[in-house]
Amino acid sequence: MKSQIPNPKSQAGDRNSEIGTRKSEIGNRESERQDLGSEIRNPQSEIPGPKSEIANPKSQIRNPKSTWGLVLALTLVAALLRFYNLGEASFWVDELDFVNAAISMQEVGQPLLGSGYPYPRAPLLTYALMASFKLFGVSEFSTRLPSALAGVLTIPLVFVVGRRFFGERAGLIAAVFLTFAPFAIGWSRACRMYALFQLLFLAGMFFFYLGFEAERKAPSGAGGSGVFARLRAWFDEQGVSLPWLLLGGLFLLLSYTTHQNAGLFLLSFVLYLFV
Repeated sequence: MKSQIPNPKSQAGDRNSEIGTRKSEIGNRESERQDLGSEIRNPQSEIPGPKSEIANPKSQIRNPKSTWGLVLALTLVAALLRFYNLGEASFWVDELDFVNAAISMQEVGQPLLGSGYPYPRAPLLTYALMASFKLFGVSEFSTRLPSALAGVLTIPLVFVVGRRFFGERAGLIAAVFLTFAPFAIGWSRACRMYALFQLLFLAGMFFFYLGFEAERKAPSGAGGSGVFARLRAWFDEQGVSLPWLLLGGLFLLLSYTTHQNAGLFLLSFVLYLFV
């Protein structure tokens, strides 16, 4: 009978042990909450502010007016560097070849040197000198004017070409370098064919590229059935723009008559087709 009666002291000890374990569990939970509270960051610090993290959409949109304003400013600086005291220095030997050829063209209709020897080199520059002489007379300034104009016009052309192939920033950088390039400035201030050749060849290459990179057009069937209509439809299907192609060919031909180095275009054209 004594063994069946539970001992109150032992039951009280068990309750005390249970209470102790519960207190320890509660203490562990409190410590875990404190640890979690220390790890939780302030949500306001993680939320990006509208001024610091969110970019202004207007700053991401490039303003074409400001870009062309920079190009215009570079062109004006290039004009200043190429036209300032353009006629101050006297003629040097190679310049006189074109001067005599242009004067001879006006007088006898043939590009002749002072010795009577023909000088057919760069005929486009000779014709440009004839026009300059008619407007301003024969002088150092009028003799170098066509080269200076060609050098200035190359600045916006370089920007357009650079932007088309590598982006707007690359076009601006190329225009900046050409604006202040000593060799570009020097040959633009001399009556030689190099500045004109640079302008013509760059334009011809770019126009020729635009001719081959036109968008493909589906045949409409409304252009007629003649030979030229079929040829134009074939060009449209192949993604070739005939006007750009003809314009590029014209500029390349003019650049070749200005300087025979334009013949290197044939090599680049073959590489473009097969590489």
